Amino acid sequence: MINKKRWLELRDIDFSKYVKEKQSMSYISWGDMELLAHLHLTDEELAVPTSYSVADNIVTVTIGDNNYPLAISDFRNNAVENPDSTDICDTIQRATVKAFARHFGLAHKLYESSYYVSVPKASAKLSESKPSKQPINSNFF
Repeated sequence: MINKKRWLELRDIDFSKYVKEKQSMSYISWGDMELLAHLHLTDEELAVPTSYSVADNIVTVTIGDNNYPLAISDFRNNAVENPDSTDICDTIQRATVKAFARHFGLAHKLYESSYYVSVPKASAKLSESKPSKQPINSNFF
């Protein structure tokens, strides 16, 4: 497991030159994430076992002891009910990139909004402040 200090260090790496746009969405290609990983991760970090599984239209990437699921989707990020092998392979690549962002911190800033949910406001005074966010998985570290 990567420690919090190292994760935050990797999270602050400038990845902006690798960001691409498609259908008004920003992303990093799997090839660029692989490059980022080899440029910035230590040999020990790269040696962490990584695998994937596919069940119930969900691809789950496992890095070490941590699981990172992603629904099988098409190029528009719409769920696919009856995925073919291309849908599955494409989602494995997307899920791996997102798993690396979550696990190691690499390019996490690109994906972080999908890990947070808005917390309902308790009073009118709170609603005037910036919306608070709460991690979905508070046991990440």
